[in-house]
Amino acid sequence: MAEPKKRKVERSATVFLHAQKVQEKATIASYDVAQLIARHGKPFSDGDLIKHCLGKVAEIMCPKKVQDFNNVSMSRNTVAQRIEDLSANVKLQLSDKACAFDFYSIACDESTDATDTVQLLTFLRGSGRELWSYRGAARS
Repeated sequence: MAEPKKRKVERSATVFLHAQKVQEKATIASYDVAQLIARHGKPFSDGDLIKHCLGKVAEIMCPKKVQDFNNVSMSRNTVAQRIEDLSANVKLQLSDKACAFDFYSIACDESTDATDTVQLLTFLRGSGRELWSYRGAARS
């Protein structure tokens, strides 16, 4: 009698782990799409359009996975939060690396895009004692 219960528990655990992996993949996909939206300077609301397009593609290409695609959160607010998270991570990485520089230079470039949004691009270049060098850029 203990054996059927054990199998039932194992099946439940497998279903739970599968759902967790699907959600993790959906979160990673959400970050990747947000990064693409930011790199191309598109409005955050384009995430909704992208999600709708992916849903249509999934319906045709892999109907069994439509729900997995629908689990990817790409609302305007989510895209904005993901981009803020990615930006904070890049700034933290640059800050950590800059602390180890013996010599560095910083260059800034300000521009205005077609929608009159001001953008600041900061370039950082530095080198350390072991003769390594690092180049990075951050946009804000």
